[in-house]
Amino acid sequence: MKIVDLSRELYHRTPSYPGHPPVMHGVWKTHEESFAESGNVHGLASMFISMVDHAGTHIDAPRHFGKSGISIDEYPLEKCIVPGICIDLRHIAPRAEITPADLEAAVAKAGVPVPKGGTVLLCTGHHERTFPRKEYASDNSGVNVAATEWLAKQGIVHFGIDLDAAGT
Repeated sequence: MKIVDLSRELYHRTPSYPGHPPVMHGVWKTHEESFAESGNVHGLASMFISMVDHAGTHIDAPRHFGKSGISIDEYPLEKCIVPGICIDLRHIAPRAEITPADLEAAVAKAGVPVPKGGTVLLCTGHHERTFPRKEYASDNSGVNVAATEWLAKQGIVHFGIDLDAAGT
């Protein structure tokens, strides 16, 4: 099995969902500072990172959508490494709804079935078109309710989309 890392680069002030703080990271202490503080005993460089749960590539925990859902630390890790398919929806206009017909056509064009117990990745081209401009947070297309239900009926465990930081 080939495992593909879908993570986007995180850097200082990586954009996050509108209204949330950006990613913050940097050097907390250099080797030289640590060495001097320890009385010349050890020099350990130390970095820091601070980020909200809607920044960079992420999975929305079921609790994100309702109080009764599980938190991300309770989410089964085995659901995160599964077979997947990526379908091309770059022809969908910004701010347009993605429908079941759009998904069906893209899967047929891909020539690969939706994997039961797997993941469907939707490539809308949004990130490539808009990042890092302000339109990144507003001009994304989205999956409508009927398309979400269609995906669920395929027996998948996840779907991902290259949206703003809330859906990346």
